[in-house]
Amino acid sequence: MVRAIRYWSNAFKVTWEDGQERAKSKPSSPTVFGKKLLGDRGWDPYMENPSSLWLLHWNLLKPPCYAATWFFAFNFFNSGTFVLDDLLKAVMGYKEREFPTVKAQEETLSRDVSCLIHMYVSHYEANRPDEDTLDSPFAQLDLIKTVGDSKHFAFNLGKKNNLAPEIIVAACLEFAAANQPNLRTISMSRLLFDAGSPGLIFKLTESALYEAVEVVSKKSSLISLSDTAGVVQLAFKSDPAGLAETVLDRYYEGGRK
Repeated sequence: MVRAIRYWSNAFKVTWEDGQERAKSKPSSPTVFGKKLLGDRGWDPYMENPSSLWLLHWNLLKPPCYAATWFFAFNFFNSGTFVLDDLLKAVMGYKEREFPTVKAQEETLSRDVSCLIHMYVSHYEANRPDEDTLDSPFAQLDLIKTVGDSKHFAFNLGKKNNLAPEIIVAACLEFAAANQPNLRTISMSRLLFDAGSPGLIFKLTESALYEAVEVVSKKSSLISLSDTAGVVQLAFKSDPAGLAETVLDRYYEGGRK
């Protein structure tokens, strides 16, 4: 259990471990993000706001992502309706293509796939009378749904009722900062379709992304939509990483009032 907590804390980037430490049990320290979200005076130290789960979901999948099965599933797995074996075979193929030297048994990848489904699907295998049937908090995000029966699944595309526009826009700004830090615009198509983009991580449609940007742009003069030669872009007037943090500061501060 302790090892699992350490792994997921690092994967969600709320803690980090000193890679120079030679001891088997490396010391963990809070990251800047971990302090911002969960510190005593953080954005949401008791995780009362559903948007904080979305923020953790984004942090899990943004680079560097330590959960390869999750990164593949949200970015490259394009199946409509699928069963566990479909996803497992696709993950195995991805591993062989992209990481041929990494040793990962099929059994290990199968556990990853099962864990991912348990994490995002509400009441998955609810007929099992054990603690594994308890819903993960991330099931609230409604990112993966059952189709027809408990064995078929599909990603839920479109607007998410409990996903605040500010979380989407902050993720867009972080994506821009990571991919083209010296520019002050990024195309909406990249934000929708590039690997690691908010569009794929949050499973958004074009209209849902546009709506989020429009809502936030009405509250901040530093953010806008621009159209240059038919290419619609998210435009921002300051450093995108710093602006993302400002957007989140204002969002959480507004929720406390």
